[in-house]
Amino acid sequence: MCTAVGQSRWPAVRVEKIAFTDFRNLENTAVFPHPGTNLIVGANGQGKTNFLEAVWLLCGQRSFRQAKEVETVAFGKKRAVLEADIYSGERTNRFTLTLTTRRSAALNGIHTDKISNLGEKFAAVVFSPVHIELIREAPEARRAFLDSAVISTKPAFAAVLREYDGVLYQRNYLLKRLQAGYNSELADTLEAYTKRLAQIGARVYAARSRYTARLAEEAPPIYQSISGGEELMITYKSFSESGENYGAALYDALCKSVDEDIKNGFTGAGPHREDMELAINRQRARQYASQGQCKSAALCLKLAEGRILERAIGQKPVFLLDDVMSELDKNRQNYILSNLGENQLFITGCDGASLARRLPKGAVFKVKNGNIHKRAERGKETCSRTSETTSTLKPAGSSASST
Repeated sequence: MCTAVGQSRWPAVRVEKIAFTDFRNLENTAVFPHPGTNLIVGANGQGKTNFLEAVWLLCGQRSFRQAKEVETVAFGKKRAVLEADIYSGERTNRFTLTLTTRRSAALNGIHTDKISNLGEKFAAVVFSPVHIELIREAPEARRAFLDSAVISTKPAFAAVLREYDGVLYQRNYLLKRLQAGYNSELADTLEAYTKRLAQIGARVYAARSRYTARLAEEAPPIYQSISGGEELMITYKSFSESGENYGAALYDALCKSVDEDIKNGFTGAGPHREDMELAINRQRARQYASQGQCKSAALCLKLAEGRILERAIGQKPVFLLDDVMSELDKNRQNYILSNLGENQLFITGCDGASLARRLPKGAVFKVKNGNIHKRAERGKETCSRTSETTSTLKPAGSSASST
């Protein structure tokens, strides 16, 4: 039986305040979250996920919705600004993120050239419907999960990925040009990019495979607890079975397949073609797992991600749960709530009434047409501004629980 995910000696990271200016459809206002659980309710399309996306972007990560920076700016506006006070490292830090066609950031009023610097001060784990389907999705979804998780523990890895993607793009461009016929100058340039791709690819492989090994230790005991004893296995699948001397092996493979790559117009081997494979009771989960098993496995990956991140930073990360509670049965919901009781939580949903009754103390926010309000007592619709006050959830079982 695994130790509860949220119970350890580490202090918790907390979002104390977040202010929005022209961010998607959200009203220009400030919100003061509860240090415990924050339930964000409202109908579909009102802005609940926008709220969580804003919090996530302050980690220095890309949008979990795969949105470009300019897509987060309100219609008719030139830029969006997020400003937050976040407690971490035994102090409160002021984060400012400006979004136009690109991102710029400041920490405590000082401009930073590296967006990854935000991730060194603020850590979160996001669990969305995209992740619910993680087990059965194409390999690129699991690669994206791994890359995001690694960046959370080592923000500098984002630069490694950017370089790899850039070199891969250039190599593929050269391959397509060589389809028209041999050119010695292009061939020499292709050789140079092949060498660099192998070098930087070795760094990507090393980071992903190490992280996968940690997942393979943390996730199976969690899965066993949820499933009642089923076995979960996680492995990183590379073109090189041993993984030893990965860079040299990749360079050799690319050289041998260069004619085929030119014919296809793309690079056929490397980290961009690899996968993280999960097996349940020794059968490949992508092909054979039931829907319930896939949901449990996805949940375990996210809880394990939180444990790994917690140990890496020495603090409990914030958890962002975007409309996933409705996708899980009560047993899985209770597992989340009981294991993340010491983390700050942000949970979105269309109807928070039943969930609120089982939550510990916290706050309820209602989002309607981008306006974020305090949620009144259950059964009432009168709202006051979030920036003025927040409503408090009563302990589970109280007859006066707010929703």
